[in-house]
Amino acid sequence: MALNFPAPKVPDLQQPGNYLDLDQLGSADLTTWIDYPGIKNGDRFMPNWRGCGALGEVDDYVNDLIEVAGLQPEGMLLMITNPLLMRLDQGWVFYSYVVEGSIEESQRLFFYVGKRPSAAAGLGVPQCKESHDLKLDPGLLWDLSELSIVTPSYLAMREGDRVTLTLDLYYSDGSFALPVILSRVLALEEVGQPLQWSIPTNELVPIETGGFALMSYLIEYGDPALTTVSVTQSLAMVIPSLALLPALKIKDFSGGSLDPEAFPGGITLLIDPFGMQINDDVVVYISSGNQLVQTLRADISNIDSGVLQFSLAKAWLSANNGKNIELMYQYARPGHAASSLPLKVTLSRPLDLPVPVIDDAQIESAEEWGVVGYIYASLLLSGVKIRIPKDVFIGDDYTIQMHWEGNTGTGSFIADPSPDNPHLFIIPSTAVPANMDKWVSVYYSVVSPLQSGTSPVFKLEVRGLGPVWPYIQIMRPRVTDTLLYLDCVPPEGALLELASWAYMAPGQRVRIKVTGLSQSGSPQALGLRTGAAEPLTEAEYDARQVPVIIPRDFLDSLQRKSLTNIVTVEVSFDDGANYTQFPSIDFIVLDGLFL
Repeated sequence: MALNFPAPKVPDLQQPGNYLDLDQLGSADLTTWIDYPGIKNGDRFMPNWRGCGALGEVDDYVNDLIEVAGLQPEGMLLMITNPLLMRLDQGWVFYSYVVEGSIEESQRLFFYVGKRPSAAAGLGVPQCKESHDLKLDPGLLWDLSELSIVTPSYLAMREGDRVTLTLDLYYSDGSFALPVILSRVLALEEVGQPLQWSIPTNELVPIETGGFALMSYLIEYGDPALTTVSVTQSLAMVIPSLALLPALKIKDFSGGSLDPEAFPGGITLLIDPFGMQINDDVVVYISSGNQLVQTLRADISNIDSGVLQFSLAKAWLSANNGKNIELMYQYARPGHAASSLPLKVTLSRPLDLPVPVIDDAQIESAEEWGVVGYIYASLLLSGVKIRIPKDVFIGDDYTIQMHWEGNTGTGSFIADPSPDNPHLFIIPSTAVPANMDKWVSVYYSVVSPLQSGTSPVFKLEVRGLGPVWPYIQIMRPRVTDTLLYLDCVPPEGALLELASWAYMAPGQRVRIKVTGLSQSGSPQALGLRTGAAEPLTEAEYDARQVPVIIPRDFLDSLQRKSLTNIVTVEVSFDDGANYTQFPSIDFIVLDGLFL
């Protein structure tokens, strides 16, 4: 609908309640005015009066072409006949017009015909969060999955009451489309609270082109078995043209992020009641992923003082720390509603990051920069479990990583939170052995949209495994009592095998050498596994053993019957920077078993 064509004017409408008092009107016809920018005598227009009686009967006044004549300051006078109004008693009207030569319909005026029953008039009208000025942008039906409607609490509210919300949907020509009906039986925790209703937007798609909905609700009391029906409130599928109300304000808050700890008594939400009337229902929406709703009914003190406020508890603020919240309000009475601009605030208390907690680690001392402690590598064969204390807040948009800063590339690791526990981090066991008998710096980093920081450091000594490494064994021929008989050695040489060890991993460097004395007494040495041959292969890792061969000709060159031959084994857990000595073995070379 174009902004050039405002809605018709009906001076006799009664407020609050937005109704035409038929008793006051008596037998007179109803005075209405048509006025728009540029109106002049000789223009022609068609009234578009869509009426619905108390029982749903249609009573329209449409398609008459009226010529503008006798213009007055109020516009063109158009009288609506009294019998038409009487037939619509306890019903309602949508009233607009179309100027000849224009395809645009004017804005619509909605009002009730006949004074509303006093019981129903006392109930608050339904309010649609996404609407403004009783209008809903049809584009939202495609942008959103659901609409939020709130019905205020009522004084006689009790557990077991049944409340039924009805949206009667109408096409743009006023013909009935279908109803949307939601019903619920009140639970104890809902008593005294506003009721929130979610309406799937696809339910309203049939009326998106200029249609409208009439919203009301029925209360069926659990005891006694009586009912009350609310006043009906209209909702037109039209882009709102009026400006939104100013956003609410937070007392003693000047902007930026809000620290919940700075408001031990919670926060106070301040609303300017300008435009409100006594008994208007005010709804505040606080959204943080989930939606919190508060309502109150304005009274004379709010209007006279200009003070209207809500409270938001410290517990709620703390529970939502780290989240972006949105606050808005709207107010309504029969035939009128308005919504505010949203106020967006980030809840964020200053980062307070205690030292990480490492399972099985012992703290020896506390320093200004963190703590010092140790842990045994034997406890870390399945990895290192590190935790952030449970009282550390983790916002939905926080990025937290645990840093295990050790020695060399394989000894360092940065872990993300565990999928099932954002406070738990696992450092894989592969990052442990490079740090045995060395120190590791452990801390976590926090990055959020507003602030970043790192925790104090846990300076951790990883104490080694001690004498637990395997001995290399001569397997072919089998050697007992250190005696190696050459007549039992295959032509390719003697086979030795090193069994698996703690923290064994592909890529670790395994260095094996053999030394001895020649038959002339000079030192002999041979690298069985050195240099490029050192890295442990996947096949060796899968087999859980490392084979090497001492060549037969090297054995032949060694001195006989002398315990001067040694096989040494070294393993590097830190990419070759350092080597750990595994146990060595001695052996004696003899020519033959039976010689």
